[in-house]
Amino acid sequence: MGTGIFYQARAANSGASYDYLLVLPFQHNYYQPIGALTLGRGNGLDIARGAAALFGNPARITEPGRYQLILSASDLSGGRSSLSVSTDGSPALPSAAAARLKWRANDLALGWRRAMDADLCFPDMLDPEIIDRAGLSLDQYAAGWSLSAIKHFTLGISVSLTSFDFKWAGPAGPLAEGRGTAPGFSAGMSADLGQDLCFSAGFRSKTEVSCYTTFHGDSTEDRLKLAGAIPPVGWLSIAYAPEPGFEAQAGMELTGWHLVSSRYLEQADYHLGCRIELIGGRLDVLAGSYSLRHPLDPFLRRYDPHLQDMYFLSGGLAFRLGPLRLACSGASSRPLSGQGLNQNIISAGLEYQAQP
Repeated sequence: MGTGIFYQARAANSGASYDYLLVLPFQHNYYQPIGALTLGRGNGLDIARGAAALFGNPARITEPGRYQLILSASDLSGGRSSLSVSTDGSPALPSAAAARLKWRANDLALGWRRAMDADLCFPDMLDPEIIDRAGLSLDQYAAGWSLSAIKHFTLGISVSLTSFDFKWAGPAGPLAEGRGTAPGFSAGMSADLGQDLCFSAGFRSKTEVSCYTTFHGDSTEDRLKLAGAIPPVGWLSIAYAPEPGFEAQAGMELTGWHLVSSRYLEQADYHLGCRIELIGGRLDVLAGSYSLRHPLDPFLRRYDPHLQDMYFLSGGLAFRLGPLRLACSGASSRPLSGQGLNQNIISAGLEYQAQP
């Protein structure tokens, strides 16, 4: 549950509420980036700043400026991330929109994010020689608050409502479709350690979604349960900013895939990034690297070169013009991971931030 392993199960007893079960294929490498600035600097949850931090570390919502508006779009190349599921290219236009408002020592944010928008191909549950297709979208609606009343220390929390939309079809026509929602939350902190160092940490809760629908796969209409989970994530990072025009950050994220299925393992990924300011504060250069380890048990994927750990290089540019900032960035796993693990990501974002 969580990386796209489909399975079918007959009701275990007469008291069960469904005839078949299908695990929603939330592919671990098809989550859209939070934004272009985040992707270019290593694609970590703790790298997002301002309104975008609503979907990362909510303590980072605190930023200079009375208010802020952001809009972003992204696209992921097609590929595979499980033994039986392949995914087409996944554009999300837009992929996120959020707003932030400062009031005294408080920063409040509201936003929406298209976390996943994937078209999938996989063997039919009842006849593996038949290829089925499905569309899976995952939206997140969130509200967050950060408090910086204590000197050199910031706390943040956000609550979210995650909704999915799944449409499944075979060669002969639609088989099933369903929608569901579930709540979630995240919390984080950030502390100025002095000597130009800043430490931050936080976590995001596990989100489980499910619904019941009708399965049209055989001569009778049976009851089908759709279920899936987004695993919990914890993170910590340290940033070094010796001057306003330069910042470097190193962090680690621990994803609890083992809490989603016994076939998966808990994974730790690194996120490295930096920002260098050029041309009188009008141009920022972004660079980074990060890992995306495969959560499926290595024994189950040992013979498949496409289902291995991936290591990305990322980079981008951000242009400033008054209160506006336009950012474009990209990431690729091919330079560090090999041709069999080639995945490319691009992202663009527009930000308006009122001056302090």
